[in-house]
Amino acid sequence: MKNNQLEGKVIGIALKMNKVKEKPVSYSTYQGKHKKFYRQIYFEYICLLITDLYKETVPDNEFCNDFIERLNTLEDDPEPYYAIGFIEHYEPYRWAWYIIVNKYEVRNLTEEEMLLEGKLFDTFLKSKNIKFWNIEDDKN
Repeated sequence: MKNNQLEGKVIGIALKMNKVKEKPVSYSTYQGKHKKFYRQIYFEYICLLITDLYKETVPDNEFCNDFIERLNTLEDDPEPYYAIGFIEHYEPYRWAWYIIVNKYEVRNLTEEEMLLEGKLFDTFLKSKNIKFWNIEDDKN
């Protein structure tokens, strides 16, 4: 990849990341457990999948903007665990694909893509020094 292509991807991701609220969503599950969902980290991982798994640029389209809006308004839901559950119901690679094609469209990963996604996932979590983007909040 040429430097100007890489620079364009980085700038595109940075612009999208600035649209996602940094503050995590604190919520209680229906079992009463306190949790935090790090929406910006989650979206950053989806952007990584778009660029490194699917080899695409993060698009500026309706689906992407709607997804960002969904992430930014999670705490407005009367029961945020349902809204977060909906997001987590789909694998991040599926959200990445939906964003690329600008709609809900089924596409299964090839075996090679599944291995790459696993490596990206592990590397991403290690780079962020976290275990996951949705964690129990024992401080609440």
